[in-house]
Amino acid sequence: MATQNSNNKLHKPIIILHAGAGSHSPKSTKSLKHLLENTTNRVYQYINHRVKSQEMDFTSLAVDAVTLAISLLEDTELTNAGYGSNLTLNGRVECDATICNGATRSSGSVTNISRYKNPIRIARQILLLQPNENNSIFDLLFGRVPPILIAGDEGVVEIVKFMTDRVVAARSESPMTKRVKVDPQVDETVDIHNFNISQIDNSELISPTAKRKYESWKELYSLHESKQLRKLQRDTSELYDTVGCIILDPYGNIASGVSSGGIFLKFPGRVGEAALVNSGCYARNATLSTLGVAVSVSGVGETIMKVGLAEKLAEEIARSDGNVGGVIDRTMAECISDNDVISKDQRLVGFVSLVHDRSEESEVSEIWYSHTTPSFCLSWAKVDEAGEIKIKTKVSRKAEGKYNVVEGCLL
Repeated sequence: MATQNSNNKLHKPIIILHAGAGSHSPKSTKSLKHLLENTTNRVYQYINHRVKSQEMDFTSLAVDAVTLAISLLEDTELTNAGYGSNLTLNGRVECDATICNGATRSSGSVTNISRYKNPIRIARQILLLQPNENNSIFDLLFGRVPPILIAGDEGVVEIVKFMTDRVVAARSESPMTKRVKVDPQVDETVDIHNFNISQIDNSELISPTAKRKYESWKELYSLHESKQLRKLQRDTSELYDTVGCIILDPYGNIASGVSSGGIFLKFPGRVGEAALVNSGCYARNATLSTLGVAVSVSGVGETIMKVGLAEKLAEEIARSDGNVGGVIDRTMAECISDNDVISKDQRLVGFVSLVHDRSEESEVSEIWYSHTTPSFCLSWAKVDEAGEIKIKTKVSRKAEGKYNVVEGCLL
């Protein structure tokens, strides 16, 4: 069942989003900042509705809010996730996604998804299979071990059927598992509480912009114009964009997620960091003795996976003893900028993180972000004392000659 903090005091929710590390033009900057602000407002309304109605689903509110946020980001062609994703070498969309529950340390991931609109919703279903989620209705027969990662649409069909059958039965038998009545004004396009997710044709995931880019690049690729192609690659680092989210819900639970269409013209079947927990994202709740930390990463997946970047950053931040910025700077240098194992042209990453410190008397939350790419698009929001949500959207840009940007602030 849904996880709530034993402390009855409600926390002020925190919503952190990113639309990827890359190189953002002034035109794309305006559109992306508007997208992040609108998504944040939608998610905040959803959280408010859930708290006021006291409706519970099968996991924490933080997980559900991350699922909603990333689903909304997957639905626009502005991002490289879901609809409008970068196309593979053979002109198809193949997506990866992961979601992490900081309350249980469970996760769910998918890779090579080509016939589903919102990969993050499938990842959520896989997370719910995990034993730590305490959902006995999803127990597998004969002692089978629940999967953490599912590859390809064939496996997803079986997961969706299994989950839908169990959810329908549970909701008919117990009022504690009734379907959340999502306010249509809050969630008019994405119903994350509907487990019966339908397949679509891959062509429905291809946006006009993605198709035009593919046709232009494929022509160059076919002609083997290597010099021109290398120049274009350096000028279009925006193609690394991935989306992500971190939520601290009113019950003190943290969740994080990431979703991506992968690098442009990737080989079919390629797996990126967005499919791997601890590489693409990480989350754990705060306790009275340990920091709560969440990370969501973007950039060149092969680079991120080589070092398990999300978990590495989270572990170092948890041991930072107050010097979070210095620890991030050192870790990024060791793992990315000064790592001789990684080619210089692949040292392109960015991430957002939440640091949550709580005690019996008070709590302190901070956002930290860093990137080695020319720019990084992100937003963060928290409720003020008057109960109003305050949203900050930003495109962080790296100064000429710097190898890295590291910034943070109190929330």
